[in-house]
Amino acid sequence: MTVEGTKKRQSESKIDQASKASRAFEKPLGGWLATFQEAIGMSAPILADRLGISRNSVYSSIEKERLGSISVNQLEKVAEAMGGKLVYAIVPRDGDIE
Repeated sequence: MTVEGTKKRQSESKIDQASKASRAFEKPLGGWLATFQEAIGMSAPILADRLGISRNSVYSSIEKERLGSISVNQLEKVAEAMGGKLVYAIVPRDGDIE
């Protein structure tokens, strides 16, 4: 097999793994930031302090995520401030990559 063929096969395998994993969860109605924040019991003032921003900016980030207008970079920063990590993938809508 060629190097390109091997790389393609490895990429397909990684996408298929992510696709299978993504079927186990859906985005919560209020968004992941609000859900994770509630689950760990972290108040907006504490989160704001960890991020070095205002409480209103925390609420704004949560709303932007809910609306789908937050940046991946901002999602990652907020997740890290809450002791989490952002998991990001693009997967096929249905089934495997083929």
